[in-house]
Amino acid sequence: MIAAELQRRDLAIWLCDDELMTAANEQPVDKGEGMKPVGYYISSSYGLFPAPLPNNSQQMNRAVKLFHFLGTFIAKALQDNRLVDLPLSQPLLKLISRAGASIKLDSNNTFLITGNMVEEDETISSSISPISDDDLLARFLQQLNELVQQKQRILSDTSLTWEDRNNQIRNLCIPLAQAQLPVRLDDLGLTFQYCPPSRVFGYSAVDLKPNGELEDVTIDNVEEYVELMMDFILHTGIKKQMDAFRDGLNQVFPIDRLSSFTPEEVRLMLCGEQSPNWTREDIIKFTEPKLGYTRESPGFLRFVNVLVAMKGDERKSFLQFATGCSSLPPGGLAILKPNGELEDVTIDNVEEYVELMMDFILHTGIKKQMDAFRDGLNQVFPIDRLSSFTPEEVRLMLCGEQSPNWTREDIIKFTEPKLGYTRESPGFLRFVNVLVAMKGDERKSFLQFATGCSSLPPGGLANLHPRLTIVRKVDASEHSYPSVNTCAHYLKLPDYSNEEIMREKLLAATKEKGFHLN
Repeated sequence: MIAAELQRRDLAIWLCDDELMTAANEQPVDKGEGMKPVGYYISSSYGLFPAPLPNNSQQMNRAVKLFHFLGTFIAKALQDNRLVDLPLSQPLLKLISRAGASIKLDSNNTFLITGNMVEEDETISSSISPISDDDLLARFLQQLNELVQQKQRILSDTSLTWEDRNNQIRNLCIPLAQAQLPVRLDDLGLTFQYCPPSRVFGYSAVDLKPNGELEDVTIDNVEEYVELMMDFILHTGIKKQMDAFRDGLNQVFPIDRLSSFTPEEVRLMLCGEQSPNWTREDIIKFTEPKLGYTRESPGFLRFVNVLVAMKGDERKSFLQFATGCSSLPPGGLAILKPNGELEDVTIDNVEEYVELMMDFILHTGIKKQMDAFRDGLNQVFPIDRLSSFTPEEVRLMLCGEQSPNWTREDIIKFTEPKLGYTRESPGFLRFVNVLVAMKGDERKSFLQFATGCSSLPPGGLANLHPRLTIVRKVDASEHSYPSVNTCAHYLKLPDYSNEEIMREKLLAATKEKGFHLN
């Protein structure tokens, strides 16, 4: 199914979050292509919204082609009165139905649709996060907006002296997202960059302004940071995708024909009723019992009773199974048209079915992928060089030790304290003690934070390159957090007064997964 394929996470065209992929409420899902693992498809309670991508990048070029195809595909579906099981978000539907429109954030943290074909600004939502389930980014931006409002209230308070206003502004804090500890904005080490919430997008950061990675976000320029961040997420980072989508749709019919419909009407025409409903009378009147069944057959009437008793998710699963789409067109069963029949597997042909199924899964269905993989690998070195290694040895070379381990001697010998730290520094020795005391998951989290990978190469820290470097973070206090440059394995560590504070701050930083402190 094309609709299911367009929802794949690895296409890297829709907003998604790696942290939410393993959430407890996510389950393996079947969208008509067989059961897929958690995270194979994008699953968002807000629906699909384009992922912001760097302009003039390979990722953007690929996304533009896919959105051009998506526009043509959706236009043909609308033209042919076909349903597409594609859960597009309300903001995206508004952009589709309002040609030339864009989204902005007003002073009240409200998203507005503005631009061509919009007589007046239209409110999308009073929430700061109507476009994705990326709670971390959304909550952080909400906190920054609240911080800006607190700052404005202090500045407008004429009962305070200039010195009092300045002191209150400098002491403004926000709760750190995961640990909920109050922290000053200046202590986060934040720069003018957007860091995507998933590795699937293929880039680690994009500057929001020239030399953005070199400019710290402070209480003095936080308004500019929020404005540039929202502009990238909601406008400049998705503009090329939306332009390509409109071009694709315009190849089938002029997009301005959709301007007379509301976003909800466009959704109904395209995706149908997402909460399918029917009555006993609907089933009897708008289905066709044949070839052994009539409307009076006991077997058919039992089928009617079973369908009437189905709950919401059961009805969607039944429709997915029977029609290939989990929703009904506007008007329900009265409008539904049959999509054809499947050849049955019987006791007479089951051997052929098993043979063909296994051949497809293990050979013909993956042959082109494996051939392409070998061709790609052969461009670097002959693949037969790997034949002398066992699969486990290849896994170790590629993925490293999945249960990282180290000793006190390893840390002292194979890390490099610099710029304020030596191997004899009390601060560095406290760091060694903290690392030695870490448990398995804490070690993986630390490595993910410090190096970008939760495992160590075969041989452990001795074979980690570049070496893990620990430098003293300048102008840092007991309330500051460590920060890292993962590409260089470069940890900037405040000189905390004791191991308890260091452990607390270091573990809190690792839970941020790189957004604030990387």
